[in-house]
Amino acid sequence: MKKILSVILAVILVMLAAGPVYAGDCASQYTIKSGDWLKTIAAQFDVVWRDIAAANNIANANIIYIGQLLCLPSEGETTSSSGDSSSAASTTANTGSTTVTTKPIATFTIVSVLPGRSVTIKTANFPANLNFNVLLGPLGTREENGTLADTINSGVGGSFTATVSIPAGLSSASQIAIRTESTTTAHFSYNWFFNK
Repeated sequence: MKKILSVILAVILVMLAAGPVYAGDCASQYTIKSGDWLKTIAAQFDVVWRDIAAANNIANANIIYIGQLLCLPSEGETTSSSGDSSSAASTTANTGSTTVTTKPIATFTIVSVLPGRSVTIKTANFPANLNFNVLLGPLGTREENGTLADTINSGVGGSFTATVSIPAGLSSASQIAIRTESTTTAHFSYNWFFNK
């Protein structure tokens, strides 16, 4: 009997520890459904996914549970696979009791690589008339403090192609992280490529 009570107490403590820990303002709440990821939830509610993780004491953003109740912090900048806070056209969807506004997320794909020499990227949903630093570095870093390879201008925005030289210090690396970040706003996105 004593052993059973110990097990029940341990289960209750684990359940309490797994519950959300609200840090700061909780603008609204969201119950996780099948197929949800923190990044998609963040994009849906125009908040930063890292803020959702922090507000709910989630140590690993890849581990969330169906039915888990999340505290959603106040609206902020949208991040998904990028850190975009794009001011491009928004779309509004009515989800029953809540109206959700989503913004397109600035991303880029790798078009081609000349090993050790250059990488060509193609953007999507980039805001207009901004300068973006292109940073390169080791894989797994999201290149937040990488080597400045070039600065590109988004021109009219949307989709454009740019070719960037690979710095000499990275020319022999087999995999390289690449990041674009605005020199004046919070817009950023990142990717990686095989240097071969």
